[in-house]
Amino acid sequence: MIVGDIMTQRVVSVGPEATLSEAGELMLRYRVDALPVVGTDGRLIGILGVKDLLAAPLRAVHPSARGRYITRYFDLAAKAASLRGLRVADMMMRQVVTVTEATPLEEVVALFVNRGLHPLPVVRDGRLVGLVGRADVLRALLQLGEESPPT
Repeated sequence: MIVGDIMTQRVVSVGPEATLSEAGELMLRYRVDALPVVGTDGRLIGILGVKDLLAAPLRAVHPSARGRYITRYFDLAAKAASLRGLRVADMMMRQVVTVTEATPLEEVVALFVNRGLHPLPVVRDGRLVGLVGRADVLRALLQLGEESPPT
């Protein structure tokens, strides 16, 4: 089985100039944990997750803070204001691991489990054509389980 068999083709994405607040509203409306960030030409330029929104403004002010843990956040009003003031481009991950429609599902599972990646943008010639998430993979695995006898 390959990514093209199971990927979600109707993907909600965001542009780099949108505010973090606008991106957060999209995440809530469509019940997604991350949004691919695409340029006006449809090319994938980054990804923004809920975790990135929660880390604002720390990472925007101190880019070296990426990967550090925040043990406590004291000023929720300032955090809320940062979501309205910062842009997606300020917080998005620019180095994105992607897959293609021909990527084997086994490779996707390994990326999810070993590297903690989720979801994975699916690209063709640099352009976003889909997204594959844990639910897509789980759905495929459960369908495979129904088709084959247990071992």
